[in-house]
Amino acid sequence: MSWRSAKHDARVRVAAMMEVIAAHGRPDVIQLSDYETEQDFRFLCGMADNWRLEYFRMVNQAAARLLRKEGFEVRFVALNLNSYHDFLAKYDLANSPANRAQYVAWATAPNPKPAPLK
Repeated sequence: MSWRSAKHDARVRVAAMMEVIAAHGRPDVIQLSDYETEQDFRFLCGMADNWRLEYFRMVNQAAARLLRKEGFEVRFVALNLNSYHDFLAKYDLANSPANRAQYVAWATAPNPKPAPLK
């Protein structure tokens, strides 16, 4: 996949983020997920069926540029399987696709972190 398609996917992603921001208010910082390895990405990310980690990172970089143009501070949050398993243990949750999505949302949420749903 090309940089051109990554920029397109970033515009789509940022447009969706801006809808959420319009509904819930402007955050001080936007935290975007990143994954330490391809294995972490494949297991934790819902987009992993269609994208490779390298392409996901291209989209993230393009999205960060667009968000910074809009005046947002952007940070990347590194996610991995070890921290996911720590999250499961801390909150006494089972491994499931819903809890993987909840982990990514929780990890990229601003502090204080919300309590995950059981």
